[in-house]
Amino acid sequence: MLLTAQRVVSPGGTRGVNVYQYLHGSYVWPRVPDGFLPDVNPGELVNQWLEVLPGSNRIVSFLDVVAPDEIAASDVHQRLASLKYHVQARSHRTEAYWDPYWMRFGSAIVAGSLQTELGALAGHILLSLTGNRGGLAPRGRPAESES
Repeated sequence: MLLTAQRVVSPGGTRGVNVYQYLHGSYVWPRVPDGFLPDVNPGELVNQWLEVLPGSNRIVSFLDVVAPDEIAASDVHQRLASLKYHVQARSHRTEAYWDPYWMRFGSAIVAGSLQTELGALAGHILLSLTGNRGGLAPRGRPAESES
């Protein structure tokens, strides 16, 4: 499973965080295989939560998290909630294995705010997966209250 959060800015200046969920299939591993890293094989897109419609957006920061599809939801939630304490983002691009997870974080945000941004993006993924994302519908569909 690949979970991706991207803080984006549209050409018109609209800002937001888009979250995507991809699946790889039923594989169990002690460490994420290179063949399942996002640049090689992101997997099959199964869900997306969009604040800014895709297309020509500039990515300001991003967080990619890869884990086995079959991992317990409670483990994913626990890892995401503690990610900013486990991974020290000391530069604008950080990659780390946290077996059986792998993560990559990148940001154009000022260095003093890197840990905060890492935690914020992890929080967006967590809220999307739990369905608590403030009226945004999965797969980019309008929420019921919108017309």
